[in-house]
Amino acid sequence: MLYIILVYLSISIILSNIYFLYYFEIMQFILFLFLITTFDSFSYLFGTTFGKKKIFNNISKNKTFVGLFSGFIISIILSFYLNYYFLIYDNIVFIYFSVLILIFSFSGDIIESYFKRISNIKDSSFFIPGHGGFFDRFDSFVFSIYFLSIFSIFY
Repeated sequence: MLYIILVYLSISIILSNIYFLYYFEIMQFILFLFLITTFDSFSYLFGTTFGKKKIFNNISKNKTFVGLFSGFIISIILSFYLNYYFLIYDNIVFIYFSVLILIFSFSGDIIESYFKRISNIKDSSFFIPGHGGFFDRFDSFVFSIYFLSIFSIFY
């Protein structure tokens, strides 16, 4: 299992380097960060406040449908204004970019939760108690950079 985790992280680091060396655009990256941060924040806020029905109870006990959908919708709405104001993408490309970044973000969160579950690790660290730890702030970025790197080649 350690090999799978190392390959997963290594590919992410390689793609990050490719992105930053050849395709980096500051406004695209700000939109990327904004999408993931608002998605994580609003998913957590609405999921813990209103969420009852769990998504993957055996992998990540705190993920709820309310958290997922509210985080998804709110982050797209808020990032739409950022995109509109700074003219980063046209509307169709923006929707495509946003939806796929959020899907990869959520998938990255689930993948890290799965890795922690099979390794019997509750929190990645104790810097942010109750949130899975410091590295849980980056789990969404690790897998989303896969998509960002590939997307940047074409747009």
